[in-house]
Amino acid sequence: MDGNGGLLRWSSFAFVMFVGMATVLVPGALGWSKEGHIMTCRIAQNLLGPEAAHAVEHLLPHNLKGDLSALCIWPDQIRHWHKYRWTSSLHFIDTQTKTAHLIIQNFTSQLLHYREGTTDRRYNLTEALLFLSHFMGDIHQPMHVGFTSDEGGNTIELHWFRRKSNLHHVWDREIILTALKDFYENDMDLLQETIEGNFTDGIWYDDVSSWKDCDDLLSCPNKGIGGTPHYQFPNAERILEESENEYEEPRYPGLEATRPAEKPRVVVLGTGWAACRFMKGLDTKIYDVVCISPRNHMVFTPLLASTCVGTLEFRSVAEPVSRIQSALATSPNSYFYLASCTGIDTDKHEVYCETVSNGGLPQEPHQFKVAYDKLVIAAGAEPLTFGIKGVNEHAYFLREVNHAQEIRKKLLMNLMLSENPGIPEEEKNRLLHCVVIGGGPTGVEFSGELSDFIMRDVQERYSHVKDHIKVTLIEANEILSSFDVGLRQYATNHLTKCGVRLTRGVVKEVHPTKLFLSDGTEVPYGLLVWSTGVGPSQFVKSLNLPNSPGGRIGIDQWLRVPSVEDVFALGDCAGFLEQTGGQCFQL
Repeated sequence: MDGNGGLLRWSSFAFVMFVGMATVLVPGALGWSKEGHIMTCRIAQNLLGPEAAHAVEHLLPHNLKGDLSALCIWPDQIRHWHKYRWTSSLHFIDTQTKTAHLIIQNFTSQLLHYREGTTDRRYNLTEALLFLSHFMGDIHQPMHVGFTSDEGGNTIELHWFRRKSNLHHVWDREIILTALKDFYENDMDLLQETIEGNFTDGIWYDDVSSWKDCDDLLSCPNKGIGGTPHYQFPNAERILEESENEYEEPRYPGLEATRPAEKPRVVVLGTGWAACRFMKGLDTKIYDVVCISPRNHMVFTPLLASTCVGTLEFRSVAEPVSRIQSALATSPNSYFYLASCTGIDTDKHEVYCETVSNGGLPQEPHQFKVAYDKLVIAAGAEPLTFGIKGVNEHAYFLREVNHAQEIRKKLLMNLMLSENPGIPEEEKNRLLHCVVIGGGPTGVEFSGELSDFIMRDVQERYSHVKDHIKVTLIEANEILSSFDVGLRQYATNHLTKCGVRLTRGVVKEVHPTKLFLSDGTEVPYGLLVWSTGVGPSQFVKSLNLPNSPGGRIGIDQWLRVPSVEDVFALGDCAGFLEQTGGQCFQL
């Protein structure tokens, strides 16, 4: 838009106005739900020229690889945050105060200056792009157009296929979901293809030119006002629920409880061995599944040690959950959420979550809730540190792919640093002293991989320091104590033969370059890997659920959590209750 509020330019970023107008006219795409916004952004992005496409890709976080649709619902997710509370009203175009389209004008103006580099530094152009893409969709949905007093159909109660709802919700979401189910086999890609075909060479082709320009700033928004409840139902009164007050704590957005006609929803917390095995066997013809986890893949943990030294690539030990359970990527009512569960309300059948950003948008965690019919808690465990000072700050754990990457980086960095001229012999010995704490399977496997790495790679690639690198495995008792005597003796002999020093001791304190054992022994190190087993996580400890003797979630022989309806637990986070007399095998 120009400074006088005139014509919308057909520029790199004005494409959202075009698609907003186009999509609102398409049967089955009238709902500006998550699906509606995603399709709008996808269609719009397909229409971009090379210059605009490059600009969009540059403005989005790198991990999205230029996919605008991945964040086009972001403005809905953050509208109740304190920082973005001012944006909440902008999802409805107010034709009296002109607030919404003045904001849109500002965002458009700044984005138009992107190429010249003359944008006002106070603007975050990434956020401007996301807001603009989202708002241009909202204001072309008739239920989002009106005056301040217009409630957008929320006060108009109706039944949609015998389900009680209101006009806004039906227009916003139910229409598009029903169309997907009845006409497009729940395939959003097929619906999108139909929409694109209608305005590229179909029934709306002749109308495309009229979608590109608005003769006046107010004319396009005003076209939808006549159909809004402000005019059609001027005497309608809305009854606010207590939790809906604008100045009260906002409701959590998210997935509401399923309706009788819908498939039951199974919510799975975690993407570890137990969670993935459960999801793989789940019949998605009967259930919808929602998986919530701070990682989107399963890790084959027994092979993690091999990735630390380059025997295997990191990608070979990680499997995306969408390949394990394809419904997470293909079913319209099944989802994977990259988030951490922060709480569970077993009375309301709801879990409360917080997003994981990984350095991209949003910058502060977004909170949401998911209602469940059945809940499977398979959130795993966390490394045991026994409260020893300095472990969390200075030691490396080996539970995730990023842990293995960090260990490999540290190991190679120490090897290269030790070759620099002028490094004292004592410092070389410290840098190249790899200390492993814990003689369980992970500690033994990692020590063995390190010894192989020294004999195979260090001898050839770092021959100048090959005599300085050493591996020490510290265990309070005997290594592999839970295995039979023959295997323990074999492992001891093999590690000793490969140059691994086995030491019995208990760590008392860890410092940045050395640790102390309980007998006073000082052990300098360059790399410290901590592998002393796992225990209940802070999340599991925070739950108001029965506990097993080991502090895990207590379960019966059917993996049910007693006294709590529709909740199950499995894997490392679960343990049999004492009275069952059974043993829960940890995965």
